[in-house]
Amino acid sequence: MTVAGSPFHCTIVESTQYFQIGSLAYIDLPSDNHRIEISDPNNHHVKYHVKNYKAEFSLTQTGTYRVQIIRDNEIVATRTLHVFDTTKIDIINAPEAVCHRPAVIGINMNKVGPGKLTASVKVANRDVAHSVRQSPTNPNMWEVVFHPVQAAPHRVTLFYNNVPKFGVLEVPVKGPGSEPWAGGLGLYQARLGKVAFFHIETLGRPKRENFKLSLLQEKLVLIKIEVLHQAKHVSGSPFTCQAFDPDNVRVVDIPTSQGNVGETVMFNCKCKVSTKHSGSAELEIQVTNPINQTIAVQQMPIDEKLTQVTFLPTMAGLYQVAVTYGGVSVKGSPLALGVGPVGPAPPPRAVGKGVESGRVGERTSFTVSSVAQPRVQVEAVEGNIDVHIQSPKPGEYIVSYTPKWVGIYDIIISIGANDWLLKPLGIIIWKMSLLGISLTPWN
Repeated sequence: MTVAGSPFHCTIVESTQYFQIGSLAYIDLPSDNHRIEISDPNNHHVKYHVKNYKAEFSLTQTGTYRVQIIRDNEIVATRTLHVFDTTKIDIINAPEAVCHRPAVIGINMNKVGPGKLTASVKVANRDVAHSVRQSPTNPNMWEVVFHPVQAAPHRVTLFYNNVPKFGVLEVPVKGPGSEPWAGGLGLYQARLGKVAFFHIETLGRPKRENFKLSLLQEKLVLIKIEVLHQAKHVSGSPFTCQAFDPDNVRVVDIPTSQGNVGETVMFNCKCKVSTKHSGSAELEIQVTNPINQTIAVQQMPIDEKLTQVTFLPTMAGLYQVAVTYGGVSVKGSPLALGVGPVGPAPPPRAVGKGVESGRVGERTSFTVSSVAQPRVQVEAVEGNIDVHIQSPKPGEYIVSYTPKWVGIYDIIISIGANDWLLKPLGIIIWKMSLLGISLTPWN
């Protein structure tokens, strides 16, 4: 026998969450009897809108927002929202490093907002042990410390609350001491079919008489490099260079329909052959949201050939995705993925004189309503017409063009993930005559 009201539905949410500045926050309201009160980091009240039992408001300041969920004048739940800005991470000191000596990168975090700083340090796709600490001499500064053992550029990526700071810092590393040494990325990693470079620091010794260089390809993707001075290996020699081929990697399983805010977006990166035969390099995915902020991305290896990539959109619009392998763009990259608001998104529309009639030489326009920026082509028998797109406010795009010839024009509006996908969100083709109009939606 079931209890009255069963089955019960219980929503579990984190009481404390982290958001990037500029994001939209959504608070579920269980019923019409619930309301919320929001205070910003300056303890000012924040306005919100309710739609489909979700309160929506913008996070415009770094710091802590506090939310109280109220029913019948009684506080029934609270939420804490920490807002941060990765663009405020200020790298103030990143000197050239020396092998086998500590390398220290100084970072100012005063204006970033609440959260935790982490880092990734790599050289030729190899992880380098490091630590992130508060400066022992300046409590307002943080440091990334690592001990390089290879004389090659080290790539440092900074994360704040798991969100990457835009761009990668390259720290040059040179050999130690007064003895000749060899350095450069070409000693450790190279792209198949392309010229690789490294350098030999002779420290004034005669190169022709005392130095010897030999290369031996041990396996399909491994190259042994020996650098000798007076018949003796320089520090680090022999070197093992890992070759890789980015042409074997491509983006697959791209979403063919629009996602929604708060719903995970997923696609895969696939290698034609296993990394044992195509070489190993770093697979990097950078996703930027509609206001050009980098966002957190998760990569999960499925097997030797397939990696699953996911991210969680927090605002509606067009997300740009760049995928590189060993720093080289792979097939299918870059791509754009459209994300709609919470709940069902309204279908895109095109209205205005520009899809009705026009005159040769007179500029005309129409408005497209869409959660993502449209791609527009205006085609005539004689050729294509240049278009200009402006967005006076989110979700509204004004498209203008100037007809050059009398005749029937096709206006193709594409909204969605990729041009090559067939009807990703809805493609409407309008046939427009400059003397009389006929509208024919494309099926």
